[in-house]
Amino acid sequence: MEHIKKLIGTHIREIFLQQYFCNNSHIGIIQIFLYDNSLYYGIICSEGNVMIHTTEDCPESICDNDCKYLIERLNKDWINGCTITSISFVCSHEWRNGIAIFFDNGHNIVFYNTGYEDGDEDIFEVDADIQELDEKYKLVDVLP
Repeated sequence: MEHIKKLIGTHIREIFLQQYFCNNSHIGIIQIFLYDNSLYYGIICSEGNVMIHTTEDCPESICDNDCKYLIERLNKDWINGCTITSISFVCSHEWRNGIAIFFDNGHNIVFYNTGYEDGDEDIFEVDADIQELDEKYKLVDVLP
C-alpha cells in the first residue's frame, strides 16, 4: 500500500507492459511497469489483490522454451512527463482487483483482474470509460 501512495504526484516517463505467451499464443498482460526516471514500479493484479514492487532495473523480456514474457513499451505521446494525480482501487465484492491511475493531462490507465466469476482475465485499458467501470466494479480512492 505504501508504494501505491508514493506514486501519487510522481512524474511518469514511460509505461511498459509485460505480456505472457505460451506456445506462441498470447495469454495476456500479467504486469505493468511505470518508470519515473529512477525506479520501475511493477504492478500485478489478481482477484482480491494488487501488488506493487519497485526495482531500479529495466524490465527485460524472458524466453524459456515455449513460454515468453515480453516487455513492450506503451507508445503514447502524452505519457512522458505526465504526473499521477490520483489512484483508485478497482473493487469487486470488497476485494481489490486492480487500479485506475489518473494523470494531470486528463488521461488514465486501468489495470485489473475480472475475477474468477467473470473469466479471470487481466485487463489493461488506456483512457477507459471510468463511469462504466465504476458501474460494473466499485472504484475506491487510495487517498480518501
